[in-house]
Amino acid sequence: MAPVTELATITLKPGSTIHDPSSSAGQLVQSTVDTVVSQPGAQRCFWGMKHEAANEMVLLVDWDSLDAHMAFANTPEYGPLMKSLGAICDSPPEFSHVEFDPFPPSAALKAGATAVLTTYQPASASAEDTKALESNMAQLARTTSTLASGFVASRFGHVVEKIVDPANPANGKQKAAVNMSGWESVQAHMRFSDSKECKDNMHLLTDAPKLSGTSFFHVVGVQEVMSGVGGVPSAQEEILNPQQQKVRVETVREGPPPAE
Repeated sequence: MAPVTELATITLKPGSTIHDPSSSAGQLVQSTVDTVVSQPGAQRCFWGMKHEAANEMVLLVDWDSLDAHMAFANTPEYGPLMKSLGAICDSPPEFSHVEFDPFPPSAALKAGATAVLTTYQPASASAEDTKALESNMAQLARTTSTLASGFVASRFGHVVEKIVDPANPANGKQKAAVNMSGWESVQAHMRFSDSKECKDNMHLLTDAPKLSGTSFFHVVGVQEVMSGVGGVPSAQEEILNPQQQKVRVETVREGPPPAE
C-alpha cells in the first residue's frame, strides 16, 4: 500500500500555550506526538499553528500506509490518548489522510510558512475536469516558482474522499484538490499574491473547469519530530518540479484564497 500523511486540525482551548514546553499543554502535545511517532509504521510528524486562527494547531503524520495508521487507531492506547488530548481541545479534532506522490511532503513544510489552498468541484465533475484542474495548478506552480521571491516548494493533488466546502455546505460533499506551497514567510507569500505577475496568472485557478469554491490557510511555526521506529525511507526531500508532484488530500478549511 502507498504511504499516507495524516492531516489533523485541532482547535485549542483559550490559554493553551502548547509552544511552552514547561506548560501542561506543551507537555501534553509533546507526549502525544512522541507516542504517535513511536508507533510501528509512523515515520515523522510535523506540527504548527494556523496563522489565520491562533488557536488552531495543524498536525501532519507520515505513515507507511493507511493500514498502519488504522492499526494504531485500533490499539488499546489510542482511546486514552485522544481522551487526554481532549483536555486542550475546544472541539473534536478534524482528521484526514493524504497520499503524496512523490512522498513525503516535507519540502513544502520545511519553510517559514506553508500555504494550503483547497479547491472544490462538484461530485459530478468528470475525470477530465479534475485532470484539467491539476494541469492548471501545475502551470500556476511553475509560474510561481519562476516569478516569486521567497517561494520554496509546492505540492498539489486530489482529495481522497469527497468533502464539504465550509463556505458552501449546501453543495454537500464534493471532489477537492489541494495545493501546499512553502514560503520564506507569510509576508513573502502575500507580497506575491498582491503582485501584477500573480494577478495576471490567477485565471489558471479561477477558470478551472467546474470550480465551485476554495478555502485557504497558512501553517506557521512548523516543528518536525522524527520516528525512531523504522519506516519507509523518504523518497525525495528536495524541491521538485511541480509537474512531478501529485498529492491526494482531504482537508476542510475557511478563508480567502491568496494565490499560489
